[in-house]
Amino acid sequence: MNEPLVARASVVSGSLTAFLPTLSAEDQQDVILANLFAQRIARSERDSRLNMDWLSNYKRRLQFLGWDATPAPDTYVPGPQPGPLAEEAVAHIAQLATQQMTQVGQQALQGLSENGEALDCFDANAVSRERDTAIYQLLLCNRVGSHIDIVLYHQQLNARHFAPHFLFAQRESHLQVEVQALERVRFNIRLFRQEWRSKVLNSTARQHLNDVLHVPLTRSGNP
Repeated sequence: MNEPLVARASVVSGSLTAFLPTLSAEDQQDVILANLFAQRIARSERDSRLNMDWLSNYKRRLQFLGWDATPAPDTYVPGPQPGPLAEEAVAHIAQLATQQMTQVGQQALQGLSENGEALDCFDANAVSRERDTAIYQLLLCNRVGSHIDIVLYHQQLNARHFAPHFLFAQRESHLQVEVQALERVRFNIRLFRQEWRSKVLNSTARQHLNDVLHVPLTRSGNP
């Protein structure tokens, strides 16, 4: 007998991805693979100074894999919040995501804050070697018919020095937001499985072992 679907979350390199109960384990794995693949290329090319526009490069790679993004209207972007970046992220995504997606996103962030291993993995991939730049994403995923709807929140930040677990630290006055985006994405899961999955799986197999960690959620986070 199949286990009932529940909300889940995973750290995927420099992103936190939350899945509503509508996604099967296979759906979740495909989102993780595509996200991991696009991040790896965008980060590698930025580190080698081949392409410094991380977000555009990341989105372009995802488009090849079947992701179609639509930027949110400007009215969906609230101003900076006084608390930690995680609280600010929730305020942003709540303007575009459904109540259920926002709830699961909050639970995912809470789970991340309590998981030292996942936090260390997230920080190691999101923060530059010099610890003066942080690039991260939050993804909230919901299966709708034959595709997956995703709310994607992205920030690229500059600071003198990012403290460990920066997402949950008190926001400092010298922190600068260089790039910020909030978008709705439609993932053509059938196209990905037919044309890209095996190639992406082979490309990310080794990285997957180190840069993808499950983040347990409390029962209240499983709507």
